Amino acid sequence: MRELAGRLTAVDPDAGAAVQVISYFDRLTESRAGLESLVRGAAVLA
Repeated sequence: MRELAGRLTAVDPDAGAAVQVISYFDRLTESRAGLESLVRGAAVLA
């Protein structure tokens, strides 16, 4: 996913950033992060 985000950023920085955000939340859900962690992550990214 990181490789894809890197290549996509070279072509379209906004799309690359979106893929990085999606990847971040995917990792949180895979690790079964709680609601507090999800909200904290959203606040940091905002």
